[in-house]
Amino acid sequence: MKNQYIRTISGKPLTNSKNLVGEVVVSRINDFYASSSKALFSVKLVLNGTEKYRLNGNTFNIDENSFMVVNPKSEIEVNVDQQLADGICLFPSDELVKDVFRTRTSLEVELLDNPFEYSDLPIFTEKKHGFEDNLTGKFLESQINHIYHSFGKNTDFDIHQFYLSLSECLIKDQVKIEQLLRALNSSKKSTKEELYRRVDNAKKYIEDNYTRKISLDELAQNTYLSKYHFTRSFKSIYQISPIQYLLMLRLSKAKELLQKDFSYTEVTRMVGFSDVKNLRRAVKRNSK
Repeated sequence: MKNQYIRTISGKPLTNSKNLVGEVVVSRINDFYASSSKALFSVKLVLNGTEKYRLNGNTFNIDENSFMVVNPKSEIEVNVDQQLADGICLFPSDELVKDVFRTRTSLEVELLDNPFEYSDLPIFTEKKHGFEDNLTGKFLESQINHIYHSFGKNTDFDIHQFYLSLSECLIKDQVKIEQLLRALNSSKKSTKEELYRRVDNAKKYIEDNYTRKISLDELAQNTYLSKYHFTRSFKSIYQISPIQYLLMLRLSKAKELLQKDFSYTEVTRMVGFSDVKNLRRAVKRNSK
């Protein structure tokens, strides 16, 4: 197709994938496949369509308004089918991310005594994120129009400040994930990350389907965990059981709709409560 391209933000065609550190790559592709290779540290985001990634044995469909962080040297494979996909690939400098990480996690006296000592690059949890999920997603969403406005033009886009702000968001979000992982009962980080990915996917499933009947059996089956293992892990991470989270989400949405003058009968149907009586009781109990 004539409108396909993979270019740097300056508008130049991408000819050498080895010199991408500090670059922004904008793409519009379909019917595309890149075989397995060692990845650079990067952030992949998609604005339209779907880009399918095989990453260290896990499959991620990065679709509209979602993104993923890829660690350096991860085994990565990319596939885009016949549908056109618009994406942006960001390549922050390892040194910049290390500097931000050390600055945010070290004491001031350590930074003063050893200002040029770098820590190791943190290992980021590789999973699909939505733009509304965390600081990184919200930052990326706020910058998309600026990136596209700068594409192929001589503009005042400050790429260093952009990557500095992105690195700060990435570190803050990963610190939060690390705190959640510590609640899980496993000595291996890879096991904790896999369990976190499965449970977090179940949480998103609840958020996308709260208006219909959802059972604990269904959630456990979707995560390939036993009901007990799933429930215990969900509660360890989020400090609430999956069914309690479902009810809390329904109640929150119900209160929003009631404030917009929808009737109890309408809201009961819209948010998935079993009947009007249960909804009234839940609203009254929550208002105390």
